[in-house]
Amino acid sequence: MLYKLQSISIDGNTKSTVRRSRSAPVNRRTSIKKLLSNSEDGLQDVGDFEVIDERNYFRSESRLICASRRTSKSLILVQRLTNEDSDQDDEFFANTEDGGYHQPLTIEPVVRSELKTTVAVAGRKKFKFPFRRSLFSHVPPYIFFHCDNCTCSPLPKSVSKHMKWRLNPCTPQIVRRIVEASGFRVVSCDPRDSDSWCGNWDHLFPKNHERLRWYQKVNHFPGTNKLGHKDQLWASISEMIKKFGKRHFGFMPLSFVLPRDKRRLMVTWKRNDGTKWIIKPPSSARGTGVHVVHQWWEVPVNSYLVVQRYLAKPRLIDGAKFDLRIYVLVTSFDPLRAYLYSDGLVRIATTKYDQDAKHHKNRFMHLTNTSVNKYSKAYQLSPNVNTATGHLWSLKSLWSLLERESVNVPKLWSEMKDIVVKTLIATDGAVGPVIQRTLTSRYTCFELFGFDILIEENCRPWLLEVNTAPSLHTDSAVHKAVKGPLIRTLFNIAGFQLNPGVPESVLKELSSRYDLAGSVCQNFHLSDKTLTHQATRKQFNYIYRNSRDEYLDTILQDLTSDDIRNLITFEDELTQLELFEKIFPTNQSHKYLKYFTKPKYYDMLLDAWEHHYGSCRTLGVRRLQDMCREKRHLMP
Repeated sequence: MLYKLQSISIDGNTKSTVRRSRSAPVNRRTSIKKLLSNSEDGLQDVGDFEVIDERNYFRSESRLICASRRTSKSLILVQRLTNEDSDQDDEFFANTEDGGYHQPLTIEPVVRSELKTTVAVAGRKKFKFPFRRSLFSHVPPYIFFHCDNCTCSPLPKSVSKHMKWRLNPCTPQIVRRIVEASGFRVVSCDPRDSDSWCGNWDHLFPKNHERLRWYQKVNHFPGTNKLGHKDQLWASISEMIKKFGKRHFGFMPLSFVLPRDKRRLMVTWKRNDGTKWIIKPPSSARGTGVHVVHQWWEVPVNSYLVVQRYLAKPRLIDGAKFDLRIYVLVTSFDPLRAYLYSDGLVRIATTKYDQDAKHHKNRFMHLTNTSVNKYSKAYQLSPNVNTATGHLWSLKSLWSLLERESVNVPKLWSEMKDIVVKTLIATDGAVGPVIQRTLTSRYTCFELFGFDILIEENCRPWLLEVNTAPSLHTDSAVHKAVKGPLIRTLFNIAGFQLNPGVPESVLKELSSRYDLAGSVCQNFHLSDKTLTHQATRKQFNYIYRNSRDEYLDTILQDLTSDDIRNLITFEDELTQLELFEKIFPTNQSHKYLKYFTKPKYYDMLLDAWEHHYGSCRTLGVRRLQDMCREKRHLMP
């Protein structure tokens, strides 16, 4: 493979650029360095560039192609070379039948950071490319979300007027900054404008979900209050305890819902005299109405409350109690697709912990909520996210501390993942039917959950509650470091696409300007839940197969169009994980299928897909690419 330096004239200015030549092979590393040494800026350090050029290339362990387009300087193409044959590079650049480009053949999840080279603009980073391609032909590109201190090049007004993000009082500032930096126009909640927006960060009621257009996307599924309301969450968990035992679902402290469970609570209270209990309003947040009691007369038995056994022996940091806020993204409940963010928050109480009952009313001792402890005179925030000081840490800082204390952190993290997956499955029987009867499109919803975990002194993790609207305030260095990348990556995994209302002339302009082959806007067929007779019959045949062996090797043999659409969405999500980790489905998640209320076809499908292609995604992606080139995913 040979690269040669050429000069081109743009607006009267001569620029240097590297062109790929198919001349006789030479030592590629030497040639490129020699050629680039003559360019205006010389060879730049590849480490300075985070991303790649305006084609759908991406980072892998063996290859990084990146480009930097200087405002008035040069276009430099750099390839970090390995011992690969030049034939592999030829295949990498080969044209496909639909005018696109083959994807690299080393496809792994946690992969793609793409399409954006940077130039400094008023102290901010400015990204050049607003879209990222799907792995598959005839699938529209996705809008690429940037961090809040970056911006993409302005799109033509004829395009940007269709990229509307609906603003409402619930929209966090970090969300607004990221969507604006990524090219969206923020619009108000005008009822007359209800059909034109494509994104919204809001907690909708089910009746409002029914009004969503198939091309609109919001950050909540209907029915997830079954997770967020403490009484309904406990009802789901306790039902699973009855079915499968405490060994599998005993990860939430014993709870009672008043006034319904008043008699049962009284009996348990007498058996455990002296035990502390914590009272929580079922749907409150940020510590509102939460307090510890240890005398029966302190319990308002006729009020609508949750009374939960207090975990009296928590693990401590410098003598103070703490809990964890971990973030979970769910992009689908049927099939279940869940991702766990690798970082999170460690919230530390401002008063040292003391088990003596005389301190049970001290909220700064027993509650770890930042919204509570920030009113303590002792509350401190670390100015540096990498410094484990103050009362708010990143999860990574806690892992470093626990490793120094000889705690098995991977085991603890694995147990927390198990809690998350089982919690989602436990509530599926209540959430799933609401989603099924409310949504007509698979595109319209995703959701971020905040799981609150407390670690006991023996390092056992306990689920305290689940938040369906976790706080996204970024008023400290730790908050910004954790939540900024969280939201940006979350949007990229969820996958936003242009609304179908963009005029044809504008679509042609976009296709030409950004070298986009095929459809540019959303396609209704890719997210439609309507099944053909063939797909319905196949699903009916498989949901009654109780043994994994009965579907593992056959369910992938004759994929329907609906199957293909589910699989390409899944694979496209995996390319954007970055700091997220796939926790369901995995090649081990089949052990959880027995916990579902009833067999679910799509979970079987993804289980078989992970079994066959989870350790070699290249083969699975290549198989789907072949079918997408034939447009099988667009067939009825």
